[in-house]
Amino acid sequence: MGCLPSDWEEGYPNVWLGTSVENNDTRHRIEILSTLPAAVRFVSFEPLLEYVDLNFDLSTQMRIDWAIFGGESGNETGKYRYRPCEVEWMAKMIGEIRVLTPVFVKQMGTHLSKQLGMSDRHGSNIEEFPIDLQIRDMPYKYA
Repeated sequence: MGCLPSDWEEGYPNVWLGTSVENNDTRHRIEILSTLPAAVRFVSFEPLLEYVDLNFDLSTQMRIDWAIFGGESGNETGKYRYRPCEVEWMAKMIGEIRVLTPVFVKQMGTHLSKQLGMSDRHGSNIEEFPIDLQIRDMPYKYA
């Protein structure tokens, strides 16, 4: 809460708070986010760098209003080289979290775009996603 305005109290009705969780080492951010008052709380699992174990208390998951998934974009060489993401990680995690939380799959990322022969290097054309990942839900409050 140290980064929120001093008058935050129960949050502002128009402010969404989110965090990025790219691997199991950053999973603790979900617990922190779930305790903060906000109009919408979202977790961005991007760039997804490994399967993240979502085996946490369902009451925590219920306080997360939206989950976004995506692989990393980047170059073949140099400082901004992409890291791999696997379809299986996304599919398993989405299966676990979508029971209670709307999911938005943003992109497959460069690794999967190349692997799946997608038309753009970010793998962002939803029509080219594996069928079970063609998901673009919005938070229930705003659907």
